Amino acid sequence: MRKLASLGLMFLLLILGACSNNTNSDALEGAPEYIKETWKYFNAMSKVTDAVGDGENVEVAYDKYFPNEDEVISYIDSATAESEEEQLVIDNIHLMHLSVSTMYIADFNSSLGGDPADIDQFVYELQVPRHELGKIYKKYGLEYKK
Repeated sequence: MRKLASLGLMFLLLILGACSNNTNSDALEGAPEYIKETWKYFNAMSKVTDAVGDGENVEVAYDKYFPNEDEVISYIDSATAESEEEQLVIDNIHLMHLSVSTMYIADFNSSLGGDPADIDQFVYELQVPRHELGKIYKKYGLEYKK
């Protein structure tokens, strides 16, 4: 009987933990400013990458998920790092932005009759900065959701 009660208690604790309401917005509250600011850029560029990887037209995905490109450019131009981690975030946001923008330009060039764009290669190469940023954001309780 004790084993059954113990199992029941462990099951309830497991359910309670699974039902925890820890959202990304909760995690952002305690994060450093550079994490708060870059999180939205990371999400936007990740959504473009995922949509294109899933077969959506590059221009459509870019326009739909990345309306804040000017903000990203402004952030990159003015960002100064106070820590090694912050510099890593800035560098990877910059790398993601360059890759997403280059993918857009290459696809546009291709649509005008230029060299074919290897969109799959762009999507593949974007996984490195996404992974690096994902590890950093995870330390602050943030997790990208498709």
